[in-house]
Amino acid sequence: MKKIFCNLILTGLALLPAFYAGAQQLPVLNHYLYNPYLYNPARTGDAGLGSINLNFKRQWSSLPYAPITGALSLEAPVPNTDMGVGAMLYTDQTHIVNKIGGMGTYAYHIPFSKDYVHHLSLGMSVGFTHQSFDFDQATVENPNDPQLLPGTARGTAFDFSFGLNYRWKNLNVGMSMLQGLNNQMRFLSAFGEDVKYINSRHFILTGSYDFELGEKKDFFIRPVVMTRVIAGLPLQVE
Repeated sequence: MKKIFCNLILTGLALLPAFYAGAQQLPVLNHYLYNPYLYNPARTGDAGLGSINLNFKRQWSSLPYAPITGALSLEAPVPNTDMGVGAMLYTDQTHIVNKIGGMGTYAYHIPFSKDYVHHLSLGMSVGFTHQSFDFDQATVENPNDPQLLPGTARGTAFDFSFGLNYRWKNLNVGMSMLQGLNNQMRFLSAFGEDVKYINSRHFILTGSYDFELGEKKDFFIRPVVMTRVIAGLPLQVE
């Protein structure tokens, strides 16, 4: 019988907000340790059970415009098939930049063994992103600078993500591409110049291994490594 695992996590970890085209643009959450579906669509339903996760993070709460991030995700295998389905809604507020997004996910798992401990998973997410920029809230040295973008700008775009994951017994190795369409948002400055904000592609590589402990192997230790590759930024390793 399939089990549903509900996980509620409230935490406050560091997120560095940035506002330029090559910056980290996706919500930064460390909950992929418990919920790898956050960053890889291929992990949808691959554990043989479903999960519901609610993540909330508010940091630097004593400072003005403190960043707030929230995500609600659910994923589960489709009974008696090699497929998984999932969905996610998230919001990310970082001063003048606010983003709301949602996606639906489909994954297919190719078993190489009857006990399912050896398989390859492929997954794709399709969704939307609504992004707004409240330039009136920006802190600037000269508020009369004609180069400033006035008022509030917003836009909605569709996007997709794709992922692969290989599992062999206690080893998991994955790769995913997020914001695959590399969408652009365009604005006009006071001089009529074209200003672009690009939702850059993010490539994420992950690896983990479960070291089982005890005579009955009731416990395990799981080291996890994740690497983020974003054009124009240094390599990020966790």
